[in-house]
Amino acid sequence: MTLGEVPVFDGEGYVGSAVAAEDATVLFVPRAALLDSLRRNPASASEVIRILARRVGTFAALVEDLSLRDVPQRTAGYLLREVRVT
Repeated sequence: MTLGEVPVFDGEGYVGSAVAAEDATVLFVPRAALLDSLRRNPASASEVIRILARRVGTFAALVEDLSLRDVPQRTAGYLLREVRVT
């Protein structure tokens, strides 16, 4: 799992926070080192773009769900997605 990638690329601060629910190993990669590595390895840069694009799609679907559907419709959609996962 990754957290806080967007500030690496836009240079702004991170507006969220996270708390581990259990013991965790955390790795911090400095911005300059990550950007340098991505410049030298286009395949890794493409993977980062793919991951961020997937997240944009997920957030767009969430916005659509919250703005265009009422509570019963959202609940039904959630239950259908959960059934498909299990």
